[in-house]
Amino acid sequence: MIVVSGTVKLEVSNQSTYNRYMGKDRRDKINYYLDLAEVVAQRGTCLRRNYGAVIVKNDEVISSGYVGAPRGRQNCSDMGVCIREKMMIPRGERYELCRSVHAEMNAIIDSIVNPKHKAQIVLLYSSGMRVGEMCPLHCHDIHRKEKHIYIAHGKNGSNRNAILADRAVKDLITYIHECYKGAQPKDWLFPGQFPGTHVCEQTVANIFAQALARVGLADKGYTLHSLRHAFGLHLYDAGYNLMEIKEAMGHKSLSSTVVYLSLGIGNGRIVKSPYDFD
Repeated sequence: MIVVSGTVKLEVSNQSTYNRYMGKDRRDKINYYLDLAEVVAQRGTCLRRNYGAVIVKNDEVISSGYVGAPRGRQNCSDMGVCIREKMMIPRGERYELCRSVHAEMNAIIDSIVNPKHKAQIVLLYSSGMRVGEMCPLHCHDIHRKEKHIYIAHGKNGSNRNAILADRAVKDLITYIHECYKGAQPKDWLFPGQFPGTHVCEQTVANIFAQALARVGLADKGYTLHSLRHAFGLHLYDAGYNLMEIKEAMGHKSLSSTVVYLSLGIGNGRIVKSPYDFD
């Protein structure tokens, strides 16, 4: 296809192509979009199975994507090994171990329109905190200047700080400005359905499930805890050592963090949220 002075000129190679262009035996929209997705899938780097995605809104192609590792990271095709294949993990299980899951997490997040819902899922993935730690957060627990989130009485009964990603701050600001303008420091960060309550874990789980269905990933075996696993995997894959990841995830014992030993090579650097990766 050649574009000349804003006019589209088609160079056709055979009569059937010309007939489709002229309205005879024209490709229907659904198959047209599927054809695009098939082409996009050819850019995939997964050794196990490749997918292509085309996002369409009001008959307009908004974006496309394929299976691959985060920008700047080695693809499975470059490494010549699939972690899930090597560990003999069946299809649909432990999908958070996949190197390409970073791209899919971004796709899931981008599919969420409601600012409040998006901010909740963003915090879970970008900080690695547990959903039970996020739900009771107060507004004053967000420390923008220090770039951390204060978690009181976490799973192990101790207080700790979680990473506050730069991109997460932007999503939180959007949420506050559009949905929660009267928020005070002592208020719940995410109020619940009834006055004086905070959002419950099941509500967040439902939000995540709806986002998965929206982008066609409902059968991948994802759960809310997959966000936390993906956080740890992407940090280790980016080169952070186990002690740094243990601290970032709030693990009481290093044995909980050792699972990431088989998933990458750490080299020790200052921890940065995977949500801020390119």
